[in-house]
Amino acid sequence: MKKNMIICLCFAMFISLFAGCTPKTDVVATVNNEKVTTQEFSRYLKQTKSQMEKELNKNNDKNFWETTGPDGKKMIDRAKDKALEEVVKEKVQIAKAKEKKVELTAEDEKKVGEQKANILNQTGSREKYQEELEKAGFTDASLTEMLRNSLIGDKLFTNQVTETNNFGITDTDVKAYYEANKAKYDASAQKVTAKHILIATIDDNKQPLPEAQVAAAKQKAEDILKQIKAGEDFDKLMKENSQDPGLQEKPDGYEFGPGEMLPEFEKAAFALKNGEVSDLVKTSFGYHIIKTIARTGAGTFEQSADKAKQDLTQEKYTKVIEQWKVEAGNVDVNKDVMANIKE
Repeated sequence: MKKNMIICLCFAMFISLFAGCTPKTDVVATVNNEKVTTQEFSRYLKQTKSQMEKELNKNNDKNFWETTGPDGKKMIDRAKDKALEEVVKEKVQIAKAKEKKVELTAEDEKKVGEQKANILNQTGSREKYQEELEKAGFTDASLTEMLRNSLIGDKLFTNQVTETNNFGITDTDVKAYYEANKAKYDASAQKVTAKHILIATIDDNKQPLPEAQVAAAKQKAEDILKQIKAGEDFDKLMKENSQDPGLQEKPDGYEFGPGEMLPEFEKAAFALKNGEVSDLVKTSFGYHIIKTIARTGAGTFEQSADKAKQDLTQEKYTKVIEQWKVEAGNVDVNKDVMANIKE
């Protein structure tokens, strides 16, 4: 059930983030004399929308993007603002990398090639690869550019860490940062152990079952839940009915922390007290009935020190990028073009 169970979906998710983009050449904005086309911006917007839907649990709300916040701004416009911010960050970092002569080595270029080969392998054929690129608004060249820019960004970050001796961060700084964000690190250190009964709504190839079979799966899960509530033994029903492929390896349940499970599963498991059983929980795998067995408490500074240092380092780097944005000057946005972009 852990993340490695859904790694096979990663490329599909990657494509779905950007599917539906129509290639265009209009200029949305100009950053440091670099043009941002609608095609490029649309890729960022799709990704931003996907992240916002996940964070706000709005994946199935078709009207979400037309709703407004307290300031009267529509959520779609908020997404556009966030997407533009990400584009600007990348453009500024690439310009700074050129200035600092941060370049890719032959080994780096080999990594880019390997990443593209991996994507090609997952699509199954060169023809399918080209088809998926077109759906996503990419060309082979623009995909290469995206992968190269990502590596350049990583190298620029490493360059800044080296030049500034990790931004001058001391052990005292890390401890203070941990204390200021203790609630977050306590939560991330918590783990639960949970068992579950899965009635699948996908086939062996991870494809959704027909509607009638999905309805039957839900009915079966509801019947099992009624038996549990009537006093039937959870473990007995789990062994007899669960379609979780990991059950034989994990008969005593899965131990996991935040971010290690599908969001719906994780939320339900963490909300339960030890020994409690959930109502039906729907995920992309099917219907789950979850029983939380045990949980660990808050962590310690020693457990979270490395993560706190990483987070503080990233926060310092973000401030450096903001300064680079100021140095780069104004970002010219074509508001008319921006307004016409729907996704």
